[in-house]
Amino acid sequence: MPENATLSSGMVEKFHDAELRSFETIREERFVKLSFILQSSEIYQIQLHNIAAFRAVDIIHQNVISSLLVSTIFEFSPERAVHFIKWTNSLTDNSSLINDQQIARYVDRLTRREIMLFVLEPSWGAEIAALCESISISPQA
Repeated sequence: MPENATLSSGMVEKFHDAELRSFETIREERFVKLSFILQSSEIYQIQLHNIAAFRAVDIIHQNVISSLLVSTIFEFSPERAVHFIKWTNSLTDNSSLINDQQIARYVDRLTRREIMLFVLEPSWGAEIAALCESISISPQA
């Protein structure tokens, strides 16, 4: 099995109906590690590096993925990108932690591919989104 897999559209499609097994976030290192078990029983780890913003909600005992979207593979409409930028920078009561100028900077950085938008849409349970500089993926034994 290869050390690292390529995060491609074919690989992302494998995550439909996968289950989020665990996640770890290390704020000081601006790092998030997510572990998944696919329908094929393969286990993969996705690491998000140099996090600019991160949000996870509704994590429960079983978390099943509907889709995994990554801005380098999936083209977000400008409105949808702004929605997730605001969402990653807000609280449950919709209190935004950023202003319009900061949102515009994130959009500009996304357009120039300085950062990536990572979105895990749930079928059941966890919803996660992040803005980060890079993403790595690797199979686990």
